[in-house]
Amino acid sequence: MTQKTLFIITSILLCIAACVNGITNTSNSDFFETNVTTLLYIPWFETKYLYCIIHAIVIIPIIALSFDKKVYFARTYTSILPAILITGFLFIMWDFAKTHIHVWGFNSKYLLNIFVWNLPIEELLFFITIPTAFMFIYVCFEIYALMPRHNVPDIITPTLIIGLIIIGIYFWQYTYTSTVTLFAASTLCLHLAIGNAYIRLKTYLVFIVSLIPFFFINGILTGAFQNEPIVWYNTEELLNIRIISIPIEDIIYLLPLLLINTSLFEWFRQKFSQKSPI
Repeated sequence: MTQKTLFIITSILLCIAACVNGITNTSNSDFFETNVTTLLYIPWFETKYLYCIIHAIVIIPIIALSFDKKVYFARTYTSILPAILITGFLFIMWDFAKTHIHVWGFNSKYLLNIFVWNLPIEELLFFITIPTAFMFIYVCFEIYALMPRHNVPDIITPTLIIGLIIIGIYFWQYTYTSTVTLFAASTLCLHLAIGNAYIRLKTYLVFIVSLIPFFFINGILTGAFQNEPIVWYNTEELLNIRIISIPIEDIIYLLPLLLINTSLFEWFRQKFSQKSPI
């Protein structure tokens, strides 16, 4: 058995384990957490348009800078758009499932209350605007030559996989904790088998940098700046270790979301013969 085959099999098994966890663990909707730590109360965040405001904060600066002469982000849309749509479909299916079994839910106080099945329309837009912001940072880092060198060895990925598997198995009873760590480990295993080590390293760097705006945006979603969170979490289904109001699991969630987007973006860029600036 080759190393590539072993990683693929491991990835499949981890993905199956994550799905089994989500199916077999039952959640009680009575344990949604609404009292979270507030970092700074902003009164004008108390509006049903708050989730829409988040999208505006994220996407308007990107649109404004899309035609910058040096970055010219608009030229990448033929590669970024399909990457975002494919990744978004996968994560929206996950979102549907987790909302259905009450791992998390949404506060109608901050929504337009237009739903597609059990998801507000703003949540669907999340998987377009947020990945677009991450990809904008990715492209900017390439343009300004801030990415790591090609010959940097990838010692991060095996360590992450082992750590994520241990966490996912040890905390099996917590649905969000277990599924997100096992899915992240599955994504990394698959990428080790068929992906590019340099893309992973670039993604890790952008992941770290993206945590800065992520803490602000996700802070709004989880209630760091208003009376109640937009997204409620079931305290029985996560470790309830938070950075201010943000569950630690949300940070892990960000990694596969970003890695799948960057990998597909690079594949479509090569397919459409759009040269990388580095």
